[in-house]
Amino acid sequence: MTFDVQKLKTLTEIGFLAARKGMSHQAETIFEGLSALMPDNADLFVGLALARLARNDIEGAMGALRDQALGIDPGH
Repeated sequence: MTFDVQKLKTLTEIGFLAARKGMSHQAETIFEGLSALMPDNADLFVGLALARLARNDIEGAMGALRDQALGIDPGH
């Protein structure tokens, strides 16, 4: 399966913007979908953590960072 890289980058940017604008549920949905498509992209799990943090889900945010982002890229 092939994906349009530019569209995926745009969706990633939209996810980060949504998280910054207080649209945490939408951001979380975007990052969950993108991370399912690209499970080796640590940045997506950082975005997921930010979205979860914005809605005060500290454990979910820490899990996304500890178990996923740092598992992919320990130096991230």
